[in-house]
Amino acid sequence: MKFLTFLSLLLVSFQTFSQDNSAIAEATNEETLGQHLGKNLRVGYFGEFLGPSLKKADDNLPSKNRSDNYRGSDPIQTFNQFSFNYDFGYKMNFIINPRFISQHGDRNDMADGDDQHVIQWDDLMIGFQGVPYSNDRFSYWVRLTYRHPTSHFSRQQGHNSIYEYFHQISYDLTPKWQLGSFNFIRYYDYKTGVGNERYRIYSAPYIVYTINERLSFMPMLEYEVQHRNANGVRSFDFMKKSYSDLYVGLNVVVNKSLTLYPFLKFIDESDIRYETTQVGAWIMGRVF
Repeated sequence: MKFLTFLSLLLVSFQTFSQDNSAIAEATNEETLGQHLGKNLRVGYFGEFLGPSLKKADDNLPSKNRSDNYRGSDPIQTFNQFSFNYDFGYKMNFIINPRFISQHGDRNDMADGDDQHVIQWDDLMIGFQGVPYSNDRFSYWVRLTYRHPTSHFSRQQGHNSIYEYFHQISYDLTPKWQLGSFNFIRYYDYKTGVGNERYRIYSAPYIVYTINERLSFMPMLEYEVQHRNANGVRSFDFMKKSYSDLYVGLNVVVNKSLTLYPFLKFIDESDIRYETTQVGAWIMGRVF
């Protein structure tokens, strides 16, 4: 929180500096630092609230395991990400994304080794993102990042660093129908002596149907496979399924700075059950 507070104060200082020096800028026809950042720096927010199952409606996340009565040990929670995005003019903006999880439910069911704090710091993300190509109907967005292991989980696992290539493709079939997909490849670099090999390949194709200028319907299927073994136990190209889930929800444009995506999440789309159908929402906003 100190890091976020510092950056917030820094942004306020830049705005104040810009206002106080506007006359100088007009006289010299040069940008002040505050004006430059105001034009090129954007701060966004993405949140994913994961709630309980439709059946139980308690304060724990659902589990797909029958043995624990489809009730997970983790409380309902929200993943939070602030994105500081600096446009330096080459289609690939520089980003710094602080990320954390806020837990809202009862934490007494969590295992002793888990991070039981109300606020869980996630890995800090640093990298570049942008749209290297687009036309009237097609768009290709890409993000290349390094993740610094600041989370409790990454430190427990012995992660030294995490590298990710993430991209989104979208194609407008008609003014109302759009096809797209979110995809990433993530590689985990472990500390010396840990001896693990791990990478993940993720894909999430989706369809968007536009109802009106504020509402659109979007189902999305996510599917992930991964290689996670000790060195030499299996060949490096051996992978198995991690999970596959189905999201069904509505994009709701509240205003130009805020969009919501409330959804039902069917955990393990190959075995859909009422007990594991989860409620949740994405929150996508622009802060600055």
